[in-house]
Amino acid sequence: MKYDTAIKILNTVTILFCGIFSVYGQNTPSIKLEKGSSFDFGKYPANEKKATEFIIINEGNAPLKISDIRKTCGCSIVKIEKKEIAPGEKVPLKIEMEPEGIFGAYSKNVYIESNDPGNRFTQISFSGEAIAAFTVKPQEMIYIGVIPSDKDFIQEFILERNLPDLHPGKPELSSLVKADAELEVTGTNKYKLKIRISPGNFKDRFKIAVKIPIISNSPWKPLEIIIAGQTK
Repeated sequence: MKYDTAIKILNTVTILFCGIFSVYGQNTPSIKLEKGSSFDFGKYPANEKKATEFIIINEGNAPLKISDIRKTCGCSIVKIEKKEIAPGEKVPLKIEMEPEGIFGAYSKNVYIESNDPGNRFTQISFSGEAIAAFTVKPQEMIYIGVIPSDKDFIQEFILERNLPDLHPGKPELSSLVKADAELEVTGTNKYKLKIRISPGNFKDRFKIAVKIPIISNSPWKPLEIIIAGQTK
């Protein structure tokens, strides 16, 4: 009985080893990254377009097929020349950062799904810090609650300039409730934006959209500030 059990165990181990060797003996693809798997864009003005390349190599002996590329940020565009890579072939994968697609410090990933049996998902990381033209305080979107309709209401914002050689233009308002804007310089890199709301007979919910052009030698999207509330 013990002899039979030993034989069964030996046969099972032999089958397992044969299976392993048969898998590894087959032609298989192998995905590698030539220049590493991470890149840091550093600090830069958020309106600049940034790009970097990663080189994908198939170090296996069968075609490498990329079935999907997933990214964790809509702020980037991922481009690859081809999705089937021959053994020994190198193919660049390009990552482009959309101008003003993200602000502040960030760290994002891209996942490459392939038919490499030993590495189905390959991770690429990229990071940086996109500097906004201005910092708005208290914030760019604000809810002021319910305000009386029989008197004016004033909401103030502080705009702090983060980069040289630019300044805010004349504010443009879009609103159903009567409102006007006043912008004044309060320091070397500071501005005060004053929004005066005069409801009058207007009694309803409202949203005021303020667009401030950014005057600069390079193009910037207008700074947008939203005020929401309700009159009574």
